[in-house]
Amino acid sequence: MAPVLPRTRVATLEFFETRLPVWGAAPAAIGLRPLDIAQLTDLTEAARAAHDEAERLRAQAAAAADAARLASEAMRARGAGMVRVIKAYADNKDDPNIYAAAQINPPVPPTRRPPLAPPGRPELARPELNSDGSVTLRWKADNAMASRGAYFVIVRTLPDEAERVIGDAAGRTFTDRTLPRGTASATYMIIPKRGARSGEPSARVTVQLGVDNSPAAARARTAA
Repeated sequence: MAPVLPRTRVATLEFFETRLPVWGAAPAAIGLRPLDIAQLTDLTEAARAAHDEAERLRAQAAAAADAARLASEAMRARGAGMVRVIKAYADNKDDPNIYAAAQINPPVPPTRRPPLAPPGRPELARPELNSDGSVTLRWKADNAMASRGAYFVIVRTLPDEAERVIGDAAGRTFTDRTLPRGTASATYMIIPKRGARSGEPSARVTVQLGVDNSPAAARARTAA
């Protein structure tokens, strides 16, 4: 069974305001006394007066809050402009004492992030001798994302020449296509880099090629 009285205060107030004139016209016909009607009328009028006063106070509080917000914004805008003037004056005079005199904090120097470390030490896999006589090197290393500036320098040593750089790679693979024909062996080392900073180089890896550079004659071994 649905409730007779509304659930909210306002709806209950309106319920009795609309029915009291009907009930008061003939209270005995609906089992009520004139005294009952008079007492409920007084209570309803008191409830209406309290409700209207609460609404007035709520509107007044909202207006006061808006006025306080506008006043605060105006104060902040004006004060911020004056702070900018003080800071510009202190900067122009190059005198940090002006900040102390104004009791405002001086600018904080920008912090510089420490440079990123170079990639970790590369770990070379067994080199691959290709059918055209070239050698493919593969390695893995920590912290080696090319998007963050990491790259690798490839160093090679041949039996008849000094150690030298033969190239670099942003990824983790490199193919040496510059081996002279007839080279018996080649030793490789990978140096991790980020900008001008170098990390710990890999262990050296020696590839035994054979005098004809053919795959059948080649074998790879890792050297310390």
